[in-house]
Amino acid sequence: MRNVLPRLALAACLILPNLFESPANAAQSQGETGAVETPAAADQAEQQRRLTEKDVTSFIAAAKPVEAILGLLPEDKRDDPDATALAALDKAAKLAGLKGYADYDELAANIGFVLQGFDPDKKTFVGPKAILEAKIAQANADRSMSKREKAQALKELEDDLANFDTVQFPDNITLVTKHYDELAGLPGP
Repeated sequence: MRNVLPRLALAACLILPNLFESPANAAQSQGETGAVETPAAADQAEQQRRLTEKDVTSFIAAAKPVEAILGLLPEDKRDDPDATALAALDKAAKLAGLKGYADYDELAANIGFVLQGFDPDKKTFVGPKAILEAKIAQANADRSMSKREKAQALKELEDDLANFDTVQFPDNITLVTKHYDELAGLPGP
């Protein structure tokens, strides 16, 4: 997913953990307890916002400068930039028509959430349920995984399937579909 904006991927992974990760890697990324070490996504449905054309185009315009600034930061500081970096991120976001970096970050989460339901080959929204079901079928067919890895991956995917949120604002799907190629082509560090 090198061409997909890393912040979108991060936001998406926070919402439906390891959805685009291979089942073998998903099993390996779990901690000692077997739980995926990502924040819970239970509040995502409440955090969704109705996107506007201006939101999406401003986000796209802000992505290159914001990601350039984030790319200059040490990897461990990208999620929690210092005051100087935050000021530069705010300025870049505002120049693109956003309220600030917090607005950019919120849009990244909302756009990333919608992108989770896209079939990247067809460039169409099929929904997170269809993506998860395809991943479960892929895990079942994967002969390179040990039984233990497969069982862990399947359990995680089935848990995700039982707990996924739906997109609250169908117009968000329309906007993301309209700008899919631009969003998928955004640079990353």
